[in-house]
Amino acid sequence: MTTTSYDVELINRLTGPQFAAKFGRLSGSRTWTAEMAQRRPFATATALLDAAADVWWNRCTREDWIESFNSRPIIGDQESFIKDRWCLLEDEHMIKASKEVAAELERCNAPYLEKFGYVWILLCEGLTPEQQLSNYRRRIENDRQTELMENSVEDLKVTLRRLRLCLLNEDPYDSRA
Repeated sequence: MTTTSYDVELINRLTGPQFAAKFGRLSGSRTWTAEMAQRRPFATATALLDAAADVWWNRCTREDWIESFNSRPIIGDQESFIKDRWCLLEDEHMIKASKEVAAELERCNAPYLEKFGYVWILLCEGLTPEQQLSNYRRRIENDRQTELMENSVEDLKVTLRRLRLCLLNEDPYDSRA
């Protein structure tokens, strides 16, 4: 059995501006980033990850969640691999997808945005474009409250995945990563 060696000091030793920049890339919610900054330093990686979830569910509002959703690249946008370095790590199947499949996924975003008023979020790591389409087809049928919660869960999953990689010194925005 392998163990993951998270290093919370990679986060604790960041200056205020470095912390704000890094955490602003993890989540587009300014409230989440500010609340996380106030909780520093973190005793352990577990304490950091627990705080991230606690802030998301207990301090952030619906508006904060939507701010984060709308800061993320849209699913299917192959240009996002240029715009957002995290996307390169998270959506290897989309990188290889045909332009037609990518375009179909990208077209899903307009009806979703029209119905719910925010960007569709899905942790795409390991999911084929077909699986992503299946997720969209299921979720577009959700009522507004159910989908807000499902999108919030997916957004937090994306944030926590990225945060775990930061704890492993694998942030694609760091020159040493």
